Amino acid sequence: MGETDLVYREENERITTIRLNRPPVNALDIALVSALERELQLSNRSDTGAILLTGSGTCFSAGLDLKKLPSYGANERTELVNLLNQLMLTLYSLPRPVVAAVNGHAIAGGFILMAACDYRILCEEATVGVTEVKVGVPFPGGPLEVLKAEMPPGAARYLALSGALVDARRALALGVVDEVRPAGELNRRALEVAGEFSTLPPAAFSRIKRQLRDATIERMQTIVKTTDPVLHFWQAAAIGETAARVLDKRT
Repeated sequence: MGETDLVYREENERITTIRLNRPPVNALDIALVSALERELQLSNRSDTGAILLTGSGTCFSAGLDLKKLPSYGANERTELVNLLNQLMLTLYSLPRPVVAAVNGHAIAGGFILMAACDYRILCEEATVGVTEVKVGVPFPGGPLEVLKAEMPPGAARYLALSGALVDARRALALGVVDEVRPAGELNRRALEVAGEFSTLPPAAFSRIKRQLRDATIERMQTIVKTTDPVLHFWQAAAIGETAARVLDKRT
């Protein structure tokens, strides 16, 4: 079993489970994003037939760590944006099937992680949404490409512009997820789906997945190789101040 403090990776026959492990809500900071990127790369080099992505505890991921963002300087914010773009590119372009077992709330960056997976199973107690507009943080280019490509246009417009959180049944109706399951059934069903994917001819799966996503992946690759168009917004002190105010209202 591969293991870091922040991400667990477990091999079980031909299925690799990657579990976010940053309590209490698996919030994304530089360290967690970097650790997840490493584990995805390791899984991609193995002989795994499918990957299952999930979270520890009762939350898949609440997105960006609003406690840390105000303390990040310009260089750290640049690093975070670049890492987020690379992570989403790695996840979205993996040649192997990726099943999301969304064990709890998937918000903002956590929502995009879910959206970048090939099949999404949501815990019926969870809520999901992209709240960047409320935090005052524009989408980095890579996550935005995933949102536009993987969400039905009406759902993407509503969720992104309102910042609303929706429950599991609404998420299913909007086409955001493929299934909704009770918490007690989630992992079993996710392993079952991953097992089904793992039996598909890998070369054909990889080629067809790339055919479906090629144009989006090319745009994401360009963003990774250049400067993200919204980087200057992320470097602005006002973003950290807005994040701090949002956090104060939540606590």
